[in-house]
Amino acid sequence: MLGEISTHNTQSSCYTAIVGKGVRCHLIYNHPGGHGAILNMYGKDSTSTFMSQYGGQSKSEQVLASFKIGTLVQ
Repeated sequence: MLGEISTHNTQSSCYTAIVGKGVRCHLIYNHPGGHGAILNMYGKDSTSTFMSQYGGQSKSEQVLASFKIGTLVQ
């Protein structure tokens, strides 16, 4: 699935991987930090970025879960 995520690296089709989950980023304009805050997350594993900013915050985890598209498999 990470291979598929890497093909979705544009503003019109953006996925990322966070903590083993595929996440759709299509509503980035609603991000509290603005859409620029997650532009560099398109098409790659962004676990470390997400965890350094939001790790352990239940509200952020809940919002992230609402964008889940699947679970990564190896």
